[in-house]
Amino acid sequence: MNLRIHKWAIVKRLCYLSLFASVLACGYTDDSINKPPVDVSVTPPNGNTPTLPAAADCDCPVDTPVASTPPTAFARTLIIGNSIMLHLPLPNVGWPYSHGMAASAPQADFVHLLTANLQRVLPSASVTLANGGDFERAYWTYDLSQLDNAFVSKPNLVIVRISENINDKLVDANNFGVHYKRLLDYIAAHSAPDAKIVCSTSFWNNPKSDAVIRTIAAERGYAVACLCKLVGRPEYMATQFTNPGVAAHPNDKGMAEIARILWAQIQ
Repeated sequence: MNLRIHKWAIVKRLCYLSLFASVLACGYTDDSINKPPVDVSVTPPNGNTPTLPAAADCDCPVDTPVASTPPTAFARTLIIGNSIMLHLPLPNVGWPYSHGMAASAPQADFVHLLTANLQRVLPSASVTLANGGDFERAYWTYDLSQLDNAFVSKPNLVIVRISENINDKLVDANNFGVHYKRLLDYIAAHSAPDAKIVCSTSFWNNPKSDAVIRTIAAERGYAVACLCKLVGRPEYMATQFTNPGVAAHPNDKGMAEIARILWAQIQ
């Protein structure tokens, strides 16, 4: 009898593990947003500190209001992002949630705010998320085919919302510019022919990678959501969290600003 119970316990555990593995492999759906899990470090890498940037490092364009012309409708949006986009629960650092770190609720993160804007223009608009954290941390060896599944739908809007996990001290040594161009080439080749590509600078103080992103995007005529004016400012950071890595992420106000800046460049 005990042996039979023990065997059943093993089978039950294997079933749970199988289910968990399938969730990791396939992602899940929440509020019509397809979200693959993101498992990234919440501690800024060496060289990335959420301090105020030097004035010379902040080269944001003048903040102008969105044009009053009718907004463009995008049927299929893909956001390539990191923990600011989505982070699954990490209880040991005080993060028990499954949305953009460190928003107070799913509807307060920049993904949901952007999705609301997109679906006001086109109710059937879909938003898919892809993990860009692995590219950030090892872009010099990253296999871009890992993104193939995310581009099956041929998105007509791609938001490249990465840069926080790039070690700014290694940007030159690891030829970040070469690999960022490689990423953008891949995106252009795998998206719809008329796709709009919007790049983004960092919420943390990464002057070298930010400069590379701005330069390459300008060369290609891509819009850039410049977050420099948010960097290191306590009013945009989640200081209510005790873990410094989580606290370095945007709070609700920071998320709203990220969504606003992105939306201005999308339109």
